Amino acid sequence: MRSDVKRMRRPLIHTRQDMKRVLRERFVSSYYKRDLHNKLQRLIQGNRSVDEYFKEMEISLIRTQIKESQETTMARFLHGLNREIQDIVELHHYAYLEDLIHQAIKVE
Repeated sequence: MRSDVKRMRRPLIHTRQDMKRVLRERFVSSYYKRDLHNKLQRLIQGNRSVDEYFKEMEISLIRTQIKESQETTMARFLHGLNREIQDIVELHHYAYLEDLIHQAIKVE
């Protein structure tokens, strides 16, 4: 078995993370990844509550495996809020994502 792995030049799998990475690379199409990224880019609050919108954004970030700074996530969240909520929230001070979410929920 080990010689088969060497012959095919595949890396050995030592951890569960390694296995997940290999399976994703082999079985998840690039179209699926692109669709997830596009969905995240177009995500807006719409008819959802602020909490539902944030949870959807959080799930999308996890699925796309995007690691971004808190500032970038805050900007993404703020940009997707309904305009009325966005305008009021921008008037308040917030330093962390949790503060921003709390402010948006209060405004809602």
